[in-house]
Amino acid sequence: MSGPVTDVLITGNYLENIGDTGIDITGTKDVSPHQRITASGNTLVNAHVRVSNAENISIVGNSMQGWGMIDVDNGAGNPTNIVVSNNVVITTNNVGVGFYGCRDCQLTNNEISLTGSGSGVHAVIRGVGLIEGNTIVGGDYGSASQAGDWAENNS
Repeated sequence: MSGPVTDVLITGNYLENIGDTGIDITGTKDVSPHQRITASGNTLVNAHVRVSNAENISIVGNSMQGWGMIDVDNGAGNPTNIVVSNNVVITTNNVGVGFYGCRDCQLTNNEISLTGSGSGVHAVIRGVGLIEGNTIVGGDYGSASQAGDWAENNS
């Protein structure tokens, strides 16, 4: 079994209609999490970004359009200290950015536009969460948040 990926910069890529996940920063269960990875300056069309079982990750200055979203979830293991900042997300999805059972995460200065119903941001963050300075357009409501601990067996 291979170990975690560390100290990587993913930048300047164009990803269109590739199937599902355009940028996947997801460590393998039962292995140490991926660490210190930055995805910056990428363009994704009909693809999304996923972060799971990872620590100290930055998703910064990316552009997304179509059905994609930024998904930070605990499906493969807890994501910790994830920064999502200065991205433009224009999506037909029902969520623009989702934090699902992560710890100590930030969502700052993003532009999120939903062309259908749903929420621009859905957040379930344990520890310290910061959601600030985002512009959310469209959808039924801007942000749905849940404070407190998230049971680790609920994903």
